[in-house]
Amino acid sequence: MSRPLLALYGVQFAGMLVPLVTLPWLARVLGPAVWGQLAAIQALAATLALVVEYGFVFSATRLIARSRHDAVSGEAPPRHVEIAAAVLGAKLLLSAVMLLAAGAVLLAVPAFREVPGLYAWGVVFALVQGFSPLWYFQGVEQLQRAAAVEVAGRVVAAAGVLVLVTRPSHAWVALALQATALGVATGLNVWRMYRTVPFRWPSWADAITGVRDGWSMFLFRGAVSLYTTANTAMLRVFVPSAQVAHYANADRLATAGKSLVQPVSQLMFPRISYLIHHDPAAARRTMLRSLGLLLALSCVAAGVGIAAAPWFVPWFFGAAYTPTVPLFQWLLAAFPAVAASNVLGVQWMLPNGMDRAFNAIIMATGLLNVCLVWLLVPRYGAQGMAWTVFGAECFVTLAMLGYLHVRRSTSRFRKADSKS
Repeated sequence: MSRPLLALYGVQFAGMLVPLVTLPWLARVLGPAVWGQLAAIQALAATLALVVEYGFVFSATRLIARSRHDAVSGEAPPRHVEIAAAVLGAKLLLSAVMLLAAGAVLLAVPAFREVPGLYAWGVVFALVQGFSPLWYFQGVEQLQRAAAVEVAGRVVAAAGVLVLVTRPSHAWVALALQATALGVATGLNVWRMYRTVPFRWPSWADAITGVRDGWSMFLFRGAVSLYTTANTAMLRVFVPSAQVAHYANADRLATAGKSLVQPVSQLMFPRISYLIHHDPAAARRTMLRSLGLLLALSCVAAGVGIAAAPWFVPWFFGAAYTPTVPLFQWLLAAFPAVAASNVLGVQWMLPNGMDRAFNAIIMATGLLNVCLVWLLVPRYGAQGMAWTVFGAECFVTLAMLGYLHVRRSTSRFRKADSKS
């Protein structure tokens, strides 16, 4: 298990921590106004990418994992060919939906029309990010090489930013480098996948099957983005780009910390999905160990980060970004709730088939976040957004705990009633 875990941490390191190398450089070189605009478009691109990615990192991974032992004579299982065709067909269909959504946002938000070239590169970045085939390599638990390709692409992009982005007018270069490097990495990994799985051009039926199979996980990913990724983009609707820069700084640092939780969940998801059907007791023990470990790590990380923020943030970003400090501290305070909800939801509810309840909780949290944004941000600006995120993360964890407690109590009552 250690090698897949290291591979997943490599992807997370490249996706979240490697950009931290360029973050202080961009903040200083671009200045708060331009950096805030770039950060808002990057956040929007990450949100749009979810339309194409569609939650296949969970739904398709689960399908691949369940059928990976069906191979005959070293060939890919026929089911893998069907899944790959369905996912490709769905992604092609969803790409058109994403492009329409991007056009609608551009027309609706004047702030994004100020930088059309930057916005266009953001759309390209969303498209290539959405086509990543890591869902397949996670499902067959052969992630190391695919992860290495993505890590290399992101490292090359970061190096290019440090060399080529030297003034505010170069903001588009940073996004272009990221989109190009990730596009090459995605193309290489797609080629590697189809060396194992025979290529089959998807039919309309394949595309519809893929959309249907991934629907519940898309609801999850989309709703989660409403209180995570999309917040920086939504903030730009209400406040000047300089305020967005302060929140984006805090969010990027906090997201880098939270990203340390995600590899464990991504690794445990196919493993617990397998154990649920073969050894439920072992699945429960695995989940509880993961919960204890991640809660302990998140509490330590939050405490250290909150104490260090007043001196670390000005040193990292520069004195002009001192308003980032309280925003960062509020986002750090939510770390334990993030870790708990990740384990309870991704590692337990989803493998146990509680998709409907899980999605209901996540969607309710997303709606709560949007309501709090409209209530707090116009009055309190970026500080209101930080309060909103803290409240949403606490709500989702309490809702999951409540649901699982009621479900377990009901199950015990039914067993006792059947015995009597």
